[in-house]
Amino acid sequence: MTGASHAPPTRRQANVVPWIVPRQDRLNRCAGTPFAGVVVAPMLRVPPEARTIDVGGGIRIALLALIPLHPEEIAVKVERGTDALIEVLDRGRITELLDPRRPSYA
Repeated sequence: MTGASHAPPTRRQANVVPWIVPRQDRLNRCAGTPFAGVVVAPMLRVPPEARTIDVGGGIRIALLALIPLHPEEIAVKVERGTDALIEVLDRGRITELLDPRRPSYA
């Protein structure tokens, strides 16, 4: 073992364009969590070949993750755009691995 880090790629490295799904009432957070919505994005913790399923006939299904977002992170997307949100998620090294206690990186 060389001691090299096996950190997942960033969203920018994975060429991700996430979708935001905020709750209707962003002030009403998801029960028992600090989250108010999710971003739908490709998984980062799996190898690229595990992110799709080939079902035959030239049809491939992309496997996506729902990544919970704090209200402040949703505000970054709304106010400054997708690139700004990607920077926030990458700075926090946020992946599809759920941590209901993670802080906001906005």
